[in-house]
Amino acid sequence: MARSLITIILIKLQRLIRQENAIKYGLALTVAIFLIFLLFLARHPFTNIADVVGGSDVVGSGHDRVAAERKDGANVLPMPDQNDEKDHPRDGPGEMGEAVTITKELLGPEEEKKKYQEGFDANSFNQYASDMISVKRRLPDMRSKECKEDAKKYLPNLPDTSVILCFHNEAWSTLIRSMHSILDRTPSHLLTEIIFVDDASTLDHLKQRLDDYIAKYPKVKIVRAKERVGLIKGRLMGYRAAKGTVLTFLDSHIECTEGWLEPLLDRIARNVSNVVWPVIDVISLQTLAFKSDTSNYGTQVGGFDWGLQFNWHLVPERDKKNRPHPTSPVRSPTMAGGLFAIDRKYFEYLGTYDEDFDIWGGENLELSFKTWMCGGTLEMIPCSRVGHIFREKSPYKWREGKDVLKKNLVRLAEVWMDDYKKYYFDRINNELGDYGDISSRVALRKRLNCTSFQWYIENVFPDMFIPDKAMAWGEIRNEGHGGKYCMDAQIAKNSNKTVIVYACHGTGGNQYFSYTNKSEIRRDDDCVDYAVDKLVMYSCHGGGNQQWIHSRENKTIQNPFLKKCLEMDAAEMTIKIKTCNETLLEQQWTFSTYDGDMEAYPYLLKYGPIVLLLTLGGCVFLLKQPAEWARGGNQDVHELDQAEDPNPRLEPMKGVGSWAAVGDDAQEKRKHKKDALKKAGVGRKPVHVDVDALQEEDVKHKGPGEMGEAVDIDKEKLAPEERAAYDKGFEKNSFNQYASDMISVHRSLPDMRPKTCRDAAKNYSKKLPDTSVIVCFHNEAWSALLRSVHSILDRTPSNLLKEVILVDDASDMAHLKGKLEEYFVKYPKVKIVRSPDRVGLIKARLLGYEAATGSVLTFLDSHIECTKGWLEPLLDRIARDSTNVVWPVIDIISDRTFSYKNDADAGSQVGGFDWGLQFNWHVIPERDAKRRKHRTDPVRSPTMAGGLFAIDRKYFEKLGTYDPDFDIWGGENLEISFKTWMCGGTLEMIPCSRVGHVFRDKSPYKWRTGKDVLKKNLVRLAEVWMDEYKQNYYDRINNDLGDFGDVSDRLAIRERLGCKSFKWYVDNVYPELYIPGKGPAHGEIRNEGASGAYCMDADADSTDPNKTVDVYPCHGQGGNQYWSYSVLHEVRRDDSCVDKAGANSVKLLPCHSSKGNQEWLHDKKNGLMRNPSSDVCMELHKAKMTIKLAPCDPDKPEQKWKFKHYLDDPTKTTVVALGDQSSL
Repeated sequence: MARSLITIILIKLQRLIRQENAIKYGLALTVAIFLIFLLFLARHPFTNIADVVGGSDVVGSGHDRVAAERKDGANVLPMPDQNDEKDHPRDGPGEMGEAVTITKELLGPEEEKKKYQEGFDANSFNQYASDMISVKRRLPDMRSKECKEDAKKYLPNLPDTSVILCFHNEAWSTLIRSMHSILDRTPSHLLTEIIFVDDASTLDHLKQRLDDYIAKYPKVKIVRAKERVGLIKGRLMGYRAAKGTVLTFLDSHIECTEGWLEPLLDRIARNVSNVVWPVIDVISLQTLAFKSDTSNYGTQVGGFDWGLQFNWHLVPERDKKNRPHPTSPVRSPTMAGGLFAIDRKYFEYLGTYDEDFDIWGGENLELSFKTWMCGGTLEMIPCSRVGHIFREKSPYKWREGKDVLKKNLVRLAEVWMDDYKKYYFDRINNELGDYGDISSRVALRKRLNCTSFQWYIENVFPDMFIPDKAMAWGEIRNEGHGGKYCMDAQIAKNSNKTVIVYACHGTGGNQYFSYTNKSEIRRDDDCVDYAVDKLVMYSCHGGGNQQWIHSRENKTIQNPFLKKCLEMDAAEMTIKIKTCNETLLEQQWTFSTYDGDMEAYPYLLKYGPIVLLLTLGGCVFLLKQPAEWARGGNQDVHELDQAEDPNPRLEPMKGVGSWAAVGDDAQEKRKHKKDALKKAGVGRKPVHVDVDALQEEDVKHKGPGEMGEAVDIDKEKLAPEERAAYDKGFEKNSFNQYASDMISVHRSLPDMRPKTCRDAAKNYSKKLPDTSVIVCFHNEAWSALLRSVHSILDRTPSNLLKEVILVDDASDMAHLKGKLEEYFVKYPKVKIVRSPDRVGLIKARLLGYEAATGSVLTFLDSHIECTKGWLEPLLDRIARDSTNVVWPVIDIISDRTFSYKNDADAGSQVGGFDWGLQFNWHVIPERDAKRRKHRTDPVRSPTMAGGLFAIDRKYFEKLGTYDPDFDIWGGENLEISFKTWMCGGTLEMIPCSRVGHVFRDKSPYKWRTGKDVLKKNLVRLAEVWMDEYKQNYYDRINNDLGDFGDVSDRLAIRERLGCKSFKWYVDNVYPELYIPGKGPAHGEIRNEGASGAYCMDADADSTDPNKTVDVYPCHGQGGNQYWSYSVLHEVRRDDSCVDKAGANSVKLLPCHSSKGNQEWLHDKKNGLMRNPSSDVCMELHKAKMTIKLAPCDPDKPEQKWKFKHYLDDPTKTTVVALGDQSSL
């Protein structure tokens, strides 16, 4: 009983201590418990750590428990590998995938610490923790709702499978847990057998004991190799023993989850040439926690580098677009190879594994290449999830060493890679060694008529970096100390990849680099980067700290921004960056091979900075370009990590700062090159520095975009790769990320306030409330997001800023995960709230609101820049009246040049809306202009854009916050606007508050639900707040309301608050609003020509004031084909009217209510639509699908038009027959 109590206390205590806000209480409690614990030990000594953490109930019972008893009766921890299925509690350590956390230093006797260490040494994972976990531990069902729905659609007759697991000296608990996870979570009729292949294990528990254990499981078999053969030959032994239709290869330290097999078999059943593999979740090697992110379905695929090592990449944007659903299969260039399923006959058709491959290495790439090249498809299946222990190193040693791997890779390259094999051979200095006879494999490829490796690169992995683009390559030898030292950087995964010097060995590997035409010193996807005080290999982004100008004349390697050169320090075997001195041998470097075409780039040698400017576009934007799969074609600048952690290749750089601009000295020295810069198409401003690798304090304020200036780039003057980078930035963000990434995240802006605003600041309330600033984002560009946050932090009084809450709406870009958290660790006022699923702006803002503690909520977008004094005037209005909902003047940050356009007349517009319930801008009405005493006084506005505003927290709650049943985005701004006015508040634009915003032409993000989501929101809005006026919107959507949910609770809020009618709103707040119901006709306008199949049509985008009016097949859905005929004879949509814009065409222009080119006399009887000022009529031009103007002819069907709806008695309206204007 006492031990159980102690156990419970310690476990609770350990959880308590892990809570950040309970550390001080945990420490105090620890001391108290420890004293009690010592007293207990004095009276009841024990040495079994399993007794302390409850492991004694897990590790074993029966004969195992007896074996764990000492002869003297004292309990000890059962020896490793004694855990079996006889005792698998449902509430023990590690259940439901939970972590088993053990602090080695707190283990009792030294024997336990030794046992703990021996387990790690033997397995390269925590066997000590594994042995405490039931071999039948439970796991949660990892499948999403969508996957469970997909399961209903699987083919009825799925093939059966043989599951093959190879092992060598595997820990008992992990091996048996792997087996049981298969048996327990696989439908019996689909599992032919589990075949264990013992690769000559030497541990006793893997011999007779294992045979005895599996004897009771008839579907489990053991095949034993008499001598060590390695993974590849071991799997071939399993294949030969297998009887199943499908071969499923798994590792020996995995755990299958519920429903893992069926989605794999379904894909193979549909096409036997599909080679499939599951999402590989991470089982922690330290705690055995099963880390599954169910929101991360299929965000990574396999790739490789030119050292022919497998690596992970994010799914390219192009492939995301081709997938109808997040649970759809993901095509992958390669697979890790540890876990996959393949049709047995297709495996044989492809020649199985190369039987002359030794041990392991390269077999996954060989199978990947030939699958694609010989007619198959390699797919990762998001609905299949298997956990795997990713070890940092193999615990097993082979006497053959790395030559075995090289032999395999040379065979792979010779058979499958055609001319591309040279890139691997360069890495090994063309020392191929003895790789055996490959004639049978070459014959296999020829017999199968497989495609070329070039086809594979172009069609399967087009993002792969091709070293042919380099101007120099090989080793980089320093001339100092007799030229015996070369630049060197580790290739090993998880290494820190510091760039050093080491004795030249001439065998490639760590000393192989490429010098690209973007002035990068590169190896695959990593580039030499200056990280404040050292050189590191870092994800390539181009330019900045990765820009190295190499001169073949003086042999220096210079960073043009720092104006310093690389210098070898032989004493420390490091590379420093020093003031350039071309006479120093230690600053002279030579590549082993130069491309003859390098002379075609003389500016590289003579005008280093110009090269920088010519190539800087791809620099900030291209993460690991051209391998957009490498960090996701959908990735922003400086994505350092991978989205998941199954096999990370890059360690985040320490001491990372933010974007900086060039200092005074560098700027001054470039002045004499002004003409050259202009010729390069970049203008006088843009210079790029990789400030993400600089400390914040290094930031200067003289550089591209400073003081809100434009960064002008002539894309056509850029190199092809740079143009591609430029375009990719626009595609991902719908703004010029290329330019944004060149600008400091702390860029300076002028004080936008006029003197009257600065004077008004003296009269602000002395007790301004504090605020929580909420910024929601999804896959935002790094530079734009950080610039937004820093503009808030840098230009907001600390006492008024409670916090900045960043709400991550399930971003899948790596730079927005761990890197973002690490960056803001040093900013205590910045908090990050993450949504596990994509919820959209509205629900994301509600997440931010729930996390906020400030008196006022200030909502901002994630691509803004606050100016000096932006917040105080907003808070002052709320301090004076808590029902004031306020928003700043929204200045324009150019989406192309990122110039901050401060319009002195800004504040002359207010928000409105059209009857499609879309927000729009209007000039301040004359009545409101007269009411204001000064141009800096607040401006009352009928609606607000909604992206940027501040509201008292309690008033926000009183109004019912956002409608929580609104989805994604759309309509939330109008809902807040309507209910603010109708429920006693005031909506104001504050001219003395100015915030810049990047206005995008379109959203770069796509939602599978499309416009129906927007319609649902707008119907809810109309039903609750718009009373009889809602019909004007419903006419636009052809009265097709769809399922908009239950609005009773929202109506109850309106009733409880005693809100006014929408008619009151229109009459008193927005009397300028055009009301369609006042006109004599509305709806689609059908032409009688061409069998009446065509209707008048114009793009509904209200942001374009100059839309062409065309014809299009009638669809009856309203939208672009909805029109109203006004009392002024206008053919109108909201504030736009059909205008005779030229001798023979019509366009949609802003209504001016002055008739003329916008007057159209319509006769319902003959259908003509005549402009009286020119006496011409609209006529269908079917051939061009347009409307032309022609002399009126009532007999022509192409001139006959008919509205869908007319008033009952048109003779009492202003509908006038041709030539008769008497009623007007």
